[in-house]
Amino acid sequence: LKANSSEWSLVRRHKCEDVFGIQVAGGDHRLMDRLSQVIENELDVDFVDLNMGCPLDFICGKGMGSKLMLRVNRVKNIVQSMTSRLSVPMTLKLRTGWSKTSPMAHSFLEKIPLWNMELCKNRTGGPAIQAVTIHGR
Repeated sequence: LKANSSEWSLVRRHKCEDVFGIQVAGGDHRLMDRLSQVIENELDVDFVDLNMGCPLDFICGKGMGSKLMLRVNRVKNIVQSMTSRLSVPMTLKLRTGWSKTSPMAHSFLEKIPLWNMELCKNRTGGPAIQAVTIHGR
């Protein structure tokens, strides 16, 4: 959203790439809504992946990455905002949990089919969340 040339170079599809997706991180559904508009209008991608797997302090400190897994309603709002704009599939990347001693991906996975049923009422192109990757600890 800052339109830095270094960021734009990361999201350019090379002609040899048959499948090209981008991974995004964010914790505010309004910013992610704006980002999805940019993706839809400016980029040639096959899917968009929401990163909830990054454990780095400077990412988690902003409520993004794996810290976002602790805010289920916020994730749902982000997914709702983004999938209402995107014409390409959206995927999620999770960790097994926020900490080694407290796995929680299973409880998150239970919610996704319910979200898909709710979010797909006014959506064409299949489920809102079309795949999930779990990044182990």
